[in-house]
Amino acid sequence: MLSAPASAACGAHRLRDPRRLLGCRLLFAIAGSYSLSAYQLLWFALIGVAAGLLGLLYARACYATVAISRRLPVARILRPALGGLLVALIALALPEVLGTGYGWIQKALGGSLARAPPYVILLLAFARILATSLSIGSGGSGGVFGPGIVIGAFAGLALWRLLEPIAPGVGHSPTAFVVVGMMALFGGISRAPLAVMLMVAQMTGSSTLLAPAMIAVAICTLIVSAADQTIYVAQLHDRSAPRGDREGRALKGSDPAASRDREPRRQRLRSG
Repeated sequence: MLSAPASAACGAHRLRDPRRLLGCRLLFAIAGSYSLSAYQLLWFALIGVAAGLLGLLYARACYATVAISRRLPVARILRPALGGLLVALIALALPEVLGTGYGWIQKALGGSLARAPPYVILLLAFARILATSLSIGSGGSGGVFGPGIVIGAFAGLALWRLLEPIAPGVGHSPTAFVVVGMMALFGGISRAPLAVMLMVAQMTGSSTLLAPAMIAVAICTLIVSAADQTIYVAQLHDRSAPRGDREGRALKGSDPAASRDREPRRQRLRSG
């Protein structure tokens, strides 16, 4: 299944500048270069742990907000407005929560945030989780992919900021940590690690990080799987069983009326 896209990617890589040939450019530009060392494999494992924990918080916060929103004694049409009002109040203190957040990823990759205190970076990650949960959980329009990679970028940057003064082999640039954090967090919480790794590699032009990033992505995925969590509730947990068996177990012991009553309470999050 991977042979065709892998062959195409290798062929494109042989070109001197395939992006110029195709008339496109990277979404995120990486200034300068970044170094890789054996020590970083250990630090990438720590990124996997941090990304797994933040990813679980991200998914649970989104669906907890959905559940709370549906219990509010407020007309359904007013709930997104209430969520938007709460996000606006957060933005008065932290305007960084507004927008896609892609600009903050670029700042992290470019080193503009390299001297920011670690607690400030983590605060931005938690604020993004809260703002996204309020926006989507209240019924507003939006996706979870963009915020997911922004949160992952902040996680990688915060860990680099903590390790850089004291740990060996961290490197002078946070670029590798930011990219691996993006891959790990959303790759794990979406239960689509390979797809997200390839997407982020294409968005940043950092295909050389694919192999070492597998450590972080694998650990994050294990943490998320152990908690039986995902950002997409539509995913079926037992993929090894036939579809009919899964649906039969899900509906066993329930009547059609009860199933209809439960269905409106499920809100599926969109990617984007």
